[in-house]
This record gives sequence, C-alpha cells and structure tokens, in this order.
Amino acid sequence: MNPRAVRPATTYPALVGRVLKELRERHGLDQTHLAAAVGVTQPTWSRIERGDIPVGVEQLALAGHALGVSPGQLLSLADVAANNARAQGIEVRLNRTRDDGGIVLIGAAAVALLVLGALAKK
Repeated sequence: MNPRAVRPATTYPALVGRVLKELRERHGLDQTHLAAAVGVTQPTWSRIERGDIPVGVEQLALAGHALGVSPGQLLSLADVAANNARAQGIEVRLNRTRDDGGIVLIGAAAVALLVLGALAKK
C-alpha cells in the first residue's frame, strides 16, 4: 500500500458516541445508569459510546433526556466535531465499511480531542 494513499478517518457514530460519553461523564453517570435509562445493556451502551454500533433515534432521545439536552443538541455537537475533523484533514465516514481502502480510523484519543473541542465551543 502506498503510504501517501493512507488517510486518517473517523466515523459519525464514533463522534456521536464520544459526545454521549463526555456528557455522561460530566453528569457523573456511569454506563450502567445511562444504559438502563436508554433501555439497553451496559455492554451495548459501551459499544455505542465507542462508535462500534450507531445509536438509534429513540435511544438518542432517551439519552438526551437523561443528560438534559435535546437529541438535536447531541447531533449538533457531533456535527461541530465532524467539521473540526474535516478542517484537520480527517475524513468523516457515515459508517464503518469492510473495505476501507487506505483509510486509517483514528483512535479514541483523537476522537476525544475533536469532541472536547466541540464541547468547549458550546
């Protein structure tokens, strides 16, 4: 593989998941509490926060209610993080694909920095 062809990327579900995690931690909640409020198991909630699986609309609304924000605000924060990522040359994909052809998904720490930047602008 040509090293010049490798591009950093993240997924939109990873950004949404990280927004949810940051807000959950700011509210002093653990995953088990928020998972119960949303109606999923803690392992499922963990996968949502990591961006391994996307959060559903109903789950997003329930999580927002538990966190004191609207689903629109959650997605707005993810949009700010996505725009920050793109400004830094990071591709934001709508989902993971089997054939990432030169795409290197950035790690959780990098996604966290993008989201923290979005939350700071809030």
